[in-house]
Amino acid sequence: MSTSTSTPLIPVLGRLFWLMAGPLGLVLTLYFIVTSGTGWTTLADLIYFLLLGGMVLGRWLEFRGGNPRDSLGEPVTAADLRRYALKVALVGPAVWVAANVLGNHVFAG
Repeated sequence: MSTSTSTPLIPVLGRLFWLMAGPLGLVLTLYFIVTSGTGWTTLADLIYFLLLGGMVLGRWLEFRGGNPRDSLGEPVTAADLRRYALKVALVGPAVWVAANVLGNHVFAG
């Protein structure tokens, strides 16, 4: 007789957020920032950074859940988690600056 193991809900939600919902939210928020061009400290900017932080939190929750995987399904180590957090911390703000420059200065009419 085999027993089935269930995956706890929190790591699954963490994975869904860092892998799908977070990036989709970032793209939509960046689109709004570029097309609206309403300044550097708007609600859209706050939402962007909350989503960015949520992606790192989601990745960490999945890691703490016991069976962390990367986007291709390969096992993840603590070093992979640190690399992901560092990339998000460096690339995320750079993309935000680029979106604000485009929205507030290049496409501003």
